[in-house]
Amino acid sequence: MLTLSQLKIAMKRLHRIPRFNSYIMTKPKSVLEHSARVAIIYHYLGGKEIFQALMHDYSEAVMGFDPPSPIKELIPEIKAFELLPDNCFLFTEDKEKDLCKLCDGIELLIDLKEQQQLGNNTPELINIFDDVLVEVMDKAKKLGRRTEVKKLINDLIS
Repeated sequence: MLTLSQLKIAMKRLHRIPRFNSYIMTKPKSVLEHSARVAIIYHYLGGKEIFQALMHDYSEAVMGFDPPSPIKELIPEIKAFELLPDNCFLFTEDKEKDLCKLCDGIELLIDLKEQQQLGNNTPELINIFDDVLVEVMDKAKKLGRRTEVKKLINDLIS
């Protein structure tokens, strides 16, 4: 259950923290906007833990910024924070957590394609798109959803 303290943090911070802030984005999104889009995709793909999907980046509200994924991997304290046992936003099933991570990648692909459509053709963002697409398709394959996810991505980014 969400505590009042967690509610205050989420309500005051998630909409103010820029998503993917280590890159110049033509139209930046907030962590809250990203999280809502992830939760919508997650629900569409049959996810059962919608609230957890919506709050999957809650730790960023507590930290006050959106660290790039490579930084998250290098700083054990961030990983440990995300895995705190008293965090009410943890997924109860690994399958659901994996599905949310897949949706997180799909949303990033959509965001990067939107950036390109807005004229942001930064080579680094194009390279990230290609790398994320490979990661997303690998995750989809592991979940047995490769064909479905490939079609969804094509439908959402065209």
